[in-house]
Amino acid sequence: MILGCVSFRSISCALSTLNLLPLNKSRTHDESKTKQSMHLESKMKWSLGFGLERIGLLTLSYPRIASIIVLLSIVLSIWSLPRLGFNGDVVNVLSSNGQAFQEYQAQASAFHDSSKDLAVILEHDDFTSVEVFEGLRDLHLDLSLEDGVQSVYSVFTVGDAAGFSDSDDALLPVSFDNQQQVRDALEDILDKEPATRSILAPDAGAMMMIVSLDDIDTLNESELGERIENFSQVVAELAPAGTRVLLSGMPKIRTSIVAAIVSDQTLLTGSGIILGCLVAWFIFGTVRSALLCTVPAFLAVLWILGIFSATDIKLSFFTTALPTLALIIAFADSIVLYFRWKALRGELTGDGSAASSLNHLREAICQVGPASSLTSITTALAFASFTWAQNATMDQFAMFGVISVLFAFLGVIVGLPLAAYWSVRFGDVFSAGKGPRFSNLGQSISRIVCAAPKPIAIVSVVLVASFSWAHSQLEASYTLSEYFPKNSEIRES
Repeated sequence: MILGCVSFRSISCALSTLNLLPLNKSRTHDESKTKQSMHLESKMKWSLGFGLERIGLLTLSYPRIASIIVLLSIVLSIWSLPRLGFNGDVVNVLSSNGQAFQEYQAQASAFHDSSKDLAVILEHDDFTSVEVFEGLRDLHLDLSLEDGVQSVYSVFTVGDAAGFSDSDDALLPVSFDNQQQVRDALEDILDKEPATRSILAPDAGAMMMIVSLDDIDTLNESELGERIENFSQVVAELAPAGTRVLLSGMPKIRTSIVAAIVSDQTLLTGSGIILGCLVAWFIFGTVRSALLCTVPAFLAVLWILGIFSATDIKLSFFTTALPTLALIIAFADSIVLYFRWKALRGELTGDGSAASSLNHLREAICQVGPASSLTSITTALAFASFTWAQNATMDQFAMFGVISVLFAFLGVIVGLPLAAYWSVRFGDVFSAGKGPRFSNLGQSISRIVCAAPKPIAIVSVVLVASFSWAHSQLEASYTLSEYFPKNSEIRES
């Protein structure tokens, strides 16, 4: 369904670009015919885009009121951005009706939820020396007495008070005389309790302590990250000198995913806007044109982040892509609409006044708006189809995907006309000189395609078959570490 909607979006865009071909200069157009054409458009009983392009016409009819509304929305979005949250809970990828999710919920409510424990990995080059090993024993005891720590599990708690009492059941002596005794004791405990191999690796000079923190469910990502950072400093201070400390476990994974989401969101949004602005400048050749085409994308991203903040729904590693996707859609449609407006202004005769420019803008909206509206609707339907996955992450992805496409369309159909209106009022938008670059590229490609339709059709079928076979060879996989930056500490641990 998604591929079908995307393909339909491409076809609709192709239909809309037919209007972008250079107008026949042999035809004469005056102001009265332009108004007559617009009048006919407004009287149409049906529209390819269900009439949603009329939002742009309404914006131009009441530009000051629309500008006030847009400015207020910008202020509210910026004001709410500090409340923007990020969700690193990977359990949300499970189907809410699936057996795995239900069993996890039952285990978490009936027993200790080990997924919320923090894993502390301790490495030392001289791990089996008496001084270091006794220091690690003291570290276990000190951590268990720390505020906010519920319990600590390690090799020192295997068996009946192992390592802290001199009873016959203790698997580790209370004290050691030399390094060989330490090594023998560790080999003995690995023999008697094979499960300790999951937390003890003497040959690698490492061991692991499982730490349960109090009230971890009540903390948000920022508070959890601060608490883990403070705990890490405590471990570093109490551990024997020369000990390397790595933190792992779901709490650390959760905060690391959130940090990656924040970093990705900042990078993608910033670089996307800059890249889109450069593309618009490259096509139209003026800074003013590039800035006008950037306005819709900027508004779309700001509105999307604002709605996430206002609804207290947190961005996840799936939904973080939505603002960037909306940015791409807004840029593409803005360039098409602006291209059409510039073509009309360049080809139609008029008095060159602001009123004439705005009339051409209205006509451009009537011609390009329906295709933009239809492609947005089909893309929104593609996002809505994700609700069939039946899990919390996909439901949010579907819902906010629809909202993101809506805001991208509104950014184009409202933001660009408003920006163009005020640009016209304060000065001419178009500078004298050459028209947009690549304006004849479509005609050149169409001549090649029409000259050899059969070979191109055959090549297309072969490519579809080849890529379909390649797609069938893909195997589903899920690796948690793929969500971490390659140079991150949590990926290493």
